[in-house]
Amino acid sequence: MAKSRGSTRRARDSASTAELPASIATDVEKLRRYHAELGDLINRLDVDQSPADRVSRHLRRHLPLYALGTVWALMIILIPTVNERGTTTSASSLTESGTSEVVDGNRPTSGGTAGEAAIGQGAQRSVSGGPADTVKGTTPVAKVETGTGVTRGGYECKQGVRQIPWSLYAAQCVAKFTGSNGGATYRGVDDKTIRIAIRESAVSQGDAADAQNSAAGRATRAQAVALLNKYASWFGKTMELYGRKFEFVKFNSTVSNDIEEAQSRGKEGACADATDIAETTKAFAVLGYQSSFIETQPFAECAAERKMFVPFGASYFPEQWYSQRWHPYVWHVYMECEQISHDVAEYMGKRLLNRKAKWAKDPAYQQQNRVFGTYVPDNDGYQRCVNISEQDFKNKYGGKITHRYDYQLDVSRFPDQAAQAVVQFKAAGVTTLINACDTLSTRFLTEAADQQQWGPEWYIIGVALQDTDGQARTWNDNAVNGHLFGMSQLGQARLIEGKDGEAYKSWKTAFPNEEPPLGFGDAYYRILNLYSLFQAAGPVLTPQNIANAIQSMPPTGGAHGPFGTWSYAGDHTAIDDSREIYWDPNATGFDGNAGAYLETYGGKRFLSGQWPSEEPPIYPKKK
Repeated sequence: MAKSRGSTRRARDSASTAELPASIATDVEKLRRYHAELGDLINRLDVDQSPADRVSRHLRRHLPLYALGTVWALMIILIPTVNERGTTTSASSLTESGTSEVVDGNRPTSGGTAGEAAIGQGAQRSVSGGPADTVKGTTPVAKVETGTGVTRGGYECKQGVRQIPWSLYAAQCVAKFTGSNGGATYRGVDDKTIRIAIRESAVSQGDAADAQNSAAGRATRAQAVALLNKYASWFGKTMELYGRKFEFVKFNSTVSNDIEEAQSRGKEGACADATDIAETTKAFAVLGYQSSFIETQPFAECAAERKMFVPFGASYFPEQWYSQRWHPYVWHVYMECEQISHDVAEYMGKRLLNRKAKWAKDPAYQQQNRVFGTYVPDNDGYQRCVNISEQDFKNKYGGKITHRYDYQLDVSRFPDQAAQAVVQFKAAGVTTLINACDTLSTRFLTEAADQQQWGPEWYIIGVALQDTDGQARTWNDNAVNGHLFGMSQLGQARLIEGKDGEAYKSWKTAFPNEEPPLGFGDAYYRILNLYSLFQAAGPVLTPQNIANAIQSMPPTGGAHGPFGTWSYAGDHTAIDDSREIYWDPNATGFDGNAGAYLETYGGKRFLSGQWPSEEPPIYPKKK
């Protein structure tokens, strides 16, 4: 059976490559050969080399070709697009073991239509235009008891207690639900199941992303889906879905291209997938087949047009896009870029402006007031947010961004654009570079800066995993060591993956005889968020009811939580605060490897408007 599935996949890949333009097909075939070589290389390398060293050596050797694959893993959570359109696919149902069993992608569901109106938690609905206090053809929806009784997991429920009592992020507790849940409340929903598709594109650089994730200590795509199914066996008995359970369905596209989607193109294939998932697979919600479950911006756009729910869609996009184009369908955990932009301007205006660039590498820069430059993609969404930063910086603090380089979202041009930008930044006398870009671009920038002997401060804003140890280790040491600092919306790795964290306690509660696998913590918080969104909505499940519920929920997490404070009250993304970090190449990371970000103020986090006005207390030995 395994051989048959592999043969089918290879045939499908060959067919999809044949449909591509010759130049793209050639690159894809080259990338596949290098993927195979990577596996063979790792098997043959000396056992005393770390996985990171092995993968890094191979990636350096083939960097021009791997740029497509590695940047995809980063850009999939970064970049906007334009309008296009598209056709057809297949689906398979995932079992709790994480394997797949092929089922008919045309299987009908008892879910309602996409356009049905939301009602609200514990309420009743009408499918025929009648009053909202009746449900045609079903019994009345049972009442939800909040803050009292005993939960589905057997925990005492009272005011202030979460569904998982030791959790900082779980939804507020409700008593175990009994009675009618309203049955088919929306497409993909019936009285027993909630159908969620996991979409894999026809053309993908996922193998390269898997290699990079493994080297960074994160789960691969297959490992993440296995974790999703394993966690579901426990979350389904602990979180409240009102008599229903999630049915995860693998959707294998035959038309979409996630390399294109990651570069603000490919909406035609993305929309074809969205149509098929809505009309054939009939799913309520869609996750990306990624280690993070994040979907691309083109697909999020298409899914919203077809009224499908996307819990992790289009990272770091403007809140205006979420609220005006995608509401109530597309949400995320990562902070949207409008708030990041306001915070960037506040941080620079209060902490950096009119002060010496004392952490620059160039001694001349250290003696002069900072001159700021920005490196940013040239797409509409990110341009909008950088414009907000510049306006805030000027109007509120009297500051100015002296030079801005808008780079094209063409991965083949990343190296030469970075080199050109460094020439211009150096000529403009930029002492402090704002990295409003993906981490691969920062790698090329630091390499070019070292070659051209440009020694600025490197100011990160926390997007696209800039604030993770694994990514910072890939940047040029000569350029960044002692000169890299900024904002982070994430938290410490030990809080996410460590044995004293919430994720580990939940794992050992669920699976007491097992130690957790690679990437269990990161997966835990995403899956917990998924269950919390659906629990908050109540038994009458619709995207609008999810929106109504979570936008009125009190904040979760907190200043010392692994992902800070979460709240959807003012926007469509959960994280609301940031901490300050700086890079120490001599510090030991949580994974035992050299190089780690250190926190200031003991890891204290700041909401917008709360950043202190003093100089950052970083690199204390340099003062």
